[in-house]
Amino acid sequence: PAMVGAVQVITESKTATLMDRMVPSAKVDSLATGTGTDAVVVASRLHDGLRVPYSGTHTQMGAMIGRVVERCVQDGLARAAEWKMRNRKAGVKKKT
Repeated sequence: PAMVGAVQVITESKTATLMDRMVPSAKVDSLATGTGTDAVVVASRLHDGLRVPYSGTHTQMGAMIGRVVERCVQDGLARAAEWKMRNRKAGVKKKT
């Protein structure tokens, strides 16, 4: 159940960060909630170490996951903006 909760928290955090940053959807006239290439993988050692029974949004584990995902999405958006700016300056045209 904790791994399923982690996927939920990851998805919610990613979507909230994209919407907070007002990232437009490339396909429809609304805000983006993700991309067609988004993927989530949750890995765990099932036999050793700390066992967390639940990782929803109102748990310490869920809050930590949410903060990490938010930072990663923000970093990804910043890198994408830098990449786009570099390519504009270099005169690279977007494929259509």
